[in-house]
Amino acid sequence: MWNERFKLSFVLILLSIVILSIFVRLAYLQIYKHDDYLEYAKNQSLRKVQLHKNRGVIYDRKGVVLAENKKSASLYVYGRDIQDPYRIKLILRDYNLAINSRNYNYLRKREGFIWLTRNVEVVKARKISERYPYIHYILQENRYYPKGEDVAKIVGFTGVDNQGLQGVEYALDGRLKGEKRNVIYLRDSRNRPILLKDKEYISESSKGVYLTINSEIQETAGIILKKDMNRFGAEKGMAAGINVNTGEIIFSVSYPSYNPDNFEEYSKSTWKSMLTNYLFEPGSIFKAITFGFLLEHENLNLNKQVDCENGRYTVYGHTYNDVHAYDKLKASEVIVNSNNIGTVKLTSEANGKKFHDFLVKMGFGQSSGVLGISEEKGLLRNYDEWSGLSKPSISIGQEIYVTPLQILQYYAAVANDGVLVSPHLIKKAVNEEEIFKPDVSSKRLLSENTAKTLQMLLKRVVDNGTGVNASSEYIDIGGKTGTAQKFLIDQGRYSYKNYVASFVGFFPVSSPEIAMIVIYDSPSVSIYGGSTAAYTFESIAEQIMLQKGYKIQRLRVDSETKKSS
Repeated sequence: MWNERFKLSFVLILLSIVILSIFVRLAYLQIYKHDDYLEYAKNQSLRKVQLHKNRGVIYDRKGVVLAENKKSASLYVYGRDIQDPYRIKLILRDYNLAINSRNYNYLRKREGFIWLTRNVEVVKARKISERYPYIHYILQENRYYPKGEDVAKIVGFTGVDNQGLQGVEYALDGRLKGEKRNVIYLRDSRNRPILLKDKEYISESSKGVYLTINSEIQETAGIILKKDMNRFGAEKGMAAGINVNTGEIIFSVSYPSYNPDNFEEYSKSTWKSMLTNYLFEPGSIFKAITFGFLLEHENLNLNKQVDCENGRYTVYGHTYNDVHAYDKLKASEVIVNSNNIGTVKLTSEANGKKFHDFLVKMGFGQSSGVLGISEEKGLLRNYDEWSGLSKPSISIGQEIYVTPLQILQYYAAVANDGVLVSPHLIKKAVNEEEIFKPDVSSKRLLSENTAKTLQMLLKRVVDNGTGVNASSEYIDIGGKTGTAQKFLIDQGRYSYKNYVASFVGFFPVSSPEIAMIVIYDSPSVSIYGGSTAAYTFESIAEQIMLQKGYKIQRLRVDSETKKSS
């Protein structure tokens, strides 16, 4: 009897302990671990994906759209719905789509929410989802570039999440960035979607960025440049123009280029603009800078006779040569005929430190600060690092690395009577709250007298010097030719066959409006800027002035009338 009572008591006590343990455990879970398990439950049933919508539109100076948004779809699945990951690969392949290796690994592990592919045409995504109900899609925005490669190196591009990665898209991402929207996915205990909720799209973005670029001129210059690149057999080519009175960059094209709608299919070397990222030894186009120094600080007498040594002159064991051998030239004829030895001799007695400081003042070896695109600084060594050959070499555009924009802004200052208006690419950025305009400043680089003298000399270069192929029947052009051997950094020497041919100048000379530069890298038909870039310069200059309403059309008609009479 006692044994039975003991057994019953033992069972009751044991049962009480079990029940008490359960209540203690429940109390612990409900009270002390409530927040942790609530969060765990949410993680099991909720998934948020952040998307960016209504990114600001990019326009040219006249309001022509250069970058806008269009709706696209992104396909996704839930891993537990998928029995055969390879089957998904085949389905996507049927529609010319693909899943990247990282997401495919997630798919093989059958993990929760998995992107299959992004930025798919909405119609295509809908067809896939209707045929394979376990493949879902969500609408989102991605970038579309109506002008394609013509403006790619200026406008840039965005990534799959619509974040700016290159060009203006990157530089002004903070002002263009769309609103962040959370897409919420509810899942049941078997990991199946039961709700997809998204806020409404805003019909139109209130943000926008206006560039100084004229897309008509941009397109025209691109057509001419590509045609002439083929004509001269060049590996690369670029052309850019700036309004000398306002500092606005009105066009900038360089090739090879890329299509920003599928930028990942192109080499990264094609992404950046040559205007600010192409470093080169300028050669003879730099002589206008040297003459600016000589006029400004050395009281150069343009009638001074210079012994040009019949085309061969040795300094510190290094021999300078000229294509055309001259005995003696006036100082003015030295620049008109692009004579190396004459330039070296005119600079020989100049103060090297003053020359270095002048080049710094002109903006070499430093960024211009142009907003909207990445920029190289170039290379101008400190004066205490100069050798005996530095001053004569730099005077003719060797031993210094520059960008096209650095050269262009100097010529713009010359054309603007010595005053540089800071070059800029952004006209304004607007939203519903403010209008942002970049700071545009001006500074005097040269005296008006020096600038006027250079304008006259550069006009003579085109009229009867090395730049005659840039001469136009319809507008007066002033400028300078350049031909420079390419320095092979990896080999530590100059190339025997590859050159950089260039022409930089301004027009119309009587009242300058536009400064422009044209560069060809490694042309094969001719190595000389006067035989390549000068032709392109003249063609683009005429088209620009024609589009600006300059009286070229009437002049052309008059010319044709005279020919037929």
